[in-house]
Amino acid sequence: MSYVDQFIASIGFQFKKVAQWRNQTIWKSILYICSLILLVNLLVSVYRLSNPVSIKQELRLLPESYTISKDGTIHTSKIRLIRLPQIDTLLTIGETKPSPSESQGLKNVVVLGEKKWAVGRVGYPLKEMSYDTFPPLLNEKDGILSKKEIVELSGKIDQIVKFYAPIYQYARVALNLIIHIILISLLAFAGRSFRKMVPITYGEAWTITAYGITAPIVLFTLIQLMGLNIPILPVLYWVTVGIFSLWTIRQIDTETEEKALEK
Repeated sequence: MSYVDQFIASIGFQFKKVAQWRNQTIWKSILYICSLILLVNLLVSVYRLSNPVSIKQELRLLPESYTISKDGTIHTSKIRLIRLPQIDTLLTIGETKPSPSESQGLKNVVVLGEKKWAVGRVGYPLKEMSYDTFPPLLNEKDGILSKKEIVELSGKIDQIVKFYAPIYQYARVALNLIIHIILISLLAFAGRSFRKMVPITYGEAWTITAYGITAPIVLFTLIQLMGLNIPILPVLYWVTVGIFSLWTIRQIDTETEEKALEK
């Protein structure tokens, strides 16, 4: 059976068909999940890299009086949100903590508040620091950055982001692939625990679990492309994979019973 047929059967939750593939070589299953994960992540990466945002252009909209010093920043009546999808980052100016809706679809946060600046991950407490530790100020003798200097600096940061964004996306895809292989292997151990009731080896359980990621990863990719951020989604993702695996293994038992009745 071709990979396209296997994809269609897996995304359609055709458990009996998937159960029939358990005897295929494990390398075919590994190639399937690697191809699927690389394909969907490539789609997400190309989408993000093709829609870059310039920090310099956004910071030009700041008032002329805006400065950053070791004492803090000048108050701005308008909060600015700069989304950088190419590196999964949100830069906020004039706010201490972005709301969940503002950071939707992104993973990293950099905040330039009036008194403190902060960095962290979306959904987790941010690490707040005084502007005495703000890297761009460390080389400033007077300890102040004017708007002109901030805009010039942001142009250099744009070039750095442009260079490192593809590397970041490559690392993100590689990490995603490694995590999938590890968790599939762990879930396969859980599926193998049914061997007393169902004649199944670890390799067969691994193959079945591997095909279980098909529907969740397609849905997960669509959610990413829409820019949504659902905190509980990774848990639901792997719960779905686990249920798919266990239900498919149950079909092996059904399949064995049917063959016994035919005899």
